Amino acid sequence: MNLLLDNKQIFIWILYFFIYAFIGWLLEVVYHVVKQGKFVNRGMLAGVICPIYGFGSVVLAYILFPVKDNILILFFGSAFICTFLEYIAGFILDKCFHKRWWDYSDNKFNLGGYVCLEFLLYWGAGGLILIRDVHSSIVNVVSLIPFKLLIGLDIVFVIIFIVDFISTVQAILKFNKKLKLLSEMREDLYKISDKVGAEVADRTLNVMDKAELLSKFTARERRIFRAFPSMREERYIEAFSELRERFEEWQSKQKNRHKLGEK
Repeated sequence: MNLLLDNKQIFIWILYFFIYAFIGWLLEVVYHVVKQGKFVNRGMLAGVICPIYGFGSVVLAYILFPVKDNILILFFGSAFICTFLEYIAGFILDKCFHKRWWDYSDNKFNLGGYVCLEFLLYWGAGGLILIRDVHSSIVNVVSLIPFKLLIGLDIVFVIIFIVDFISTVQAILKFNKKLKLLSEMREDLYKISDKVGAEVADRTLNVMDKAELLSKFTARERRIFRAFPSMREERYIEAFSELRERFEEWQSKQKNRHKLGEK
């Protein structure tokens, strides 16, 4: 226990991470409710956290809280630290999973579509509020938690996070395999159909195996499509577009069934 007490700050910062990850998830949900008029679970994970917000907030609090009275340093420090983290996160996710989870290509003054000036200003303002108004309250609340309970909460949250992360990665890898298979089927079928004419090509492309593959969406695939409407696939572009179209058709049918059920 003495060893744990010596490392109490580590457990405190772990809890800060999860608190801010949850707050970040809430902000994303509210932002998209305002924009889209409906609830969307915006996290990459299934749980109610956005890890990048948790990590970014912890970094900001650790670096900038000591200078919380200097508004200029807080604003510009928050803006550039968060933008840097967003760029790194977007780049890594893109290279690891070959997908753009968010894309600012249509925003002015963007860098590779990963970051843009508009959100740099948002991060600056958000960081300013976080450090000056929010973090002190979080510190006070966490300080009231008994140490044993703090350890227990951290253990539970970390286990849930790891399970969620692993299952999400597995789902994304399976999704990539589906895209690869669809892309290969498209290429093979087009090679055949080029020889027999466009009319037969359309029929060939509607074989049962492909239709079945396109019609099945796992719960995580459905959530990812809803959460990241601007997500882009970097390798299997046509297959991804077709899969998204089928998902939107499926979603439309589900809405119509729901409306009929209400009547």
